[in-house]
Amino acid sequence: SGISRVYAGRLSGMVVRGPDTDVIGRVRDVVVTIRPNGQDSRALGLVVELVNNKRRIFLPMLRIAAIEPKDITLISGSVSLRAFRVRTGELQVMGDILGTKVHTDDPELEPLHGRAVEIADIELELSRTRDWIISRVALIGERPKFGRRPQLHVAPWSHVHGITAAGVGETDQTAELIAGFEDMRPADVAKQLYGLPKNQRDMVTGELDDDRLADILQELSEDRQAELI
Repeated sequence: SGISRVYAGRLSGMVVRGPDTDVIGRVRDVVVTIRPNGQDSRALGLVVELVNNKRRIFLPMLRIAAIEPKDITLISGSVSLRAFRVRTGELQVMGDILGTKVHTDDPELEPLHGRAVEIADIELELSRTRDWIISRVALIGERPKFGRRPQLHVAPWSHVHGITAAGVGETDQTAELIAGFEDMRPADVAKQLYGLPKNQRDMVTGELDDDRLADILQELSEDRQAELI
């Protein structure tokens, strides 16, 4: 139930409630992963500021039962109180993406081709697998003078270029690798890890989430497990 399409910027400040309607906190940002090679880029979760102590925590999108016009309801009222920390391969929509400049080759927006355009917002769409996929981007071609409202143009995500897992206009092979691992089986990640030079392998391993790394370690021999640990 609830909304199946939403602009990330609209989520900022929204109240997050448990299933018993008690307020847990407010949304301060949306964490996304930008996938390479035409794979779906998606929202991983929300940065939520707790109502009682202002601590910011990470709330996975799969914990959301519904997004309504005024608030967000969770499947369960229990949340991890671990302080939020952005990881390599993750970007914050409000903190890292909105207001930055990219390019578009959308055939419907030919006047904007070859020009730097500003990202005004990013649309998220709920998929059949319950993932929130980045579907479209609201763009500003040029900010008008004298305080007038800028004209917004909407382009499909596939026609917007200049954002990578490392950020807007940035390149980082480690970030790209980790983003590419997102939907891979642990056995496939383990195989790819050991195709990397040792220095890069150690760097990527150090940036992986602990739970994800634990799954990958199970696919390795004891000698290689000991080496990585």
